[in-house]
Amino acid sequence: MFRFAVEFIGADTLEGRAFADKWRYAEFRHAFRVTTVVWGLSYIAEAAVQLVIIQLASTTFAKTTSQVLPLLFTGAVIAWNISYAKRGQRRGALLEAAARARGDRAPEMPA
Repeated sequence: MFRFAVEFIGADTLEGRAFADKWRYAEFRHAFRVTTVVWGLSYIAEAAVQLVIIQLASTTFAKTTSQVLPLLFTGAVIAWNISYAKRGQRRGALLEAAARARGDRAPEMPA
């Protein structure tokens, strides 16, 4: 998800480089790991739900849900992702301000 975000922002832009530079912070890396896991699990759950529907419901209903269910799951995960990102940005700003007040230096980039 991190690489997707960097490419979406633009890896060679000022914003993209500033975003990629945040990888040095453990909290930032953790947030992207959580995001990646949530997206992956949501698609596994969507496939499991669809499998149950295919096994138990009519062909017409299964066909309809196969077109709608991915949109519902994706919409739900996008809503969660936006909320999670906003909370992370607020928390990151607070941590950055506290570190600046203490005079801390930014951590080195992980190898």
